[in-house]
Amino acid sequence: MKLVNSIIVIILVIFLTSCKTLQNSQLNPPSAAISPKMPALEKNIETYSNAVVISNPMELKVYSSEVDENLTNPYGEKFGYISFKTTYNVTGQGMGWLLLNGFTGCVLTLFGVPLMKASFNLDVEIQITNSKHQLIGKYNGSGKAHEMVALYWGYSMIDAQKLALTTALKNALGEIRPKIQADVARLNEEFTKAGKINY
Repeated sequence: MKLVNSIIVIILVIFLTSCKTLQNSQLNPPSAAISPKMPALEKNIETYSNAVVISNPMELKVYSSEVDENLTNPYGEKFGYISFKTTYNVTGQGMGWLLLNGFTGCVLTLFGVPLMKASFNLDVEIQITNSKHQLIGKYNGSGKAHEMVALYWGYSMIDAQKLALTTALKNALGEIRPKIQADVARLNEEFTKAGKINY
């Protein structure tokens, strides 16, 4: 019975308490625009047919911000498409911390021992096609990140998951951005050759 009560207390603590507050600025991509940028492109999110794929608002926000702020001129006529695919290789919750705290009756939690760990290890692929849907570039990157759930110095479980996911995505996109930068002159020539999208 004591173990059950301890687990209930831990779960309540995870959801209701933390010291750190997630700031909106932590969720934004870094300002690291390529130069020159690509023209305006239609954004797509695609899925891998045989993998676990999660598309949530946080993921969409990071992807859209990266495309609009760092890769393309978001206004004007569109000259092609940019597609985003994500697969999650590993997602973890660090349940060992929860069990440790459960067995010690949450005493360790009061001394700042973490309750859980939110972690993500993912792969991102960006495909760029011209207005005729011909593939002109494909770029891959991987990212991983983790954040701790803890009293006094950690985040709440929800904020830790948001920040870990966002950081992992930003790391993967940060790997992809220099690859697009190295290829941008050729890509822009391909867009000009194929012309704008005719809706």
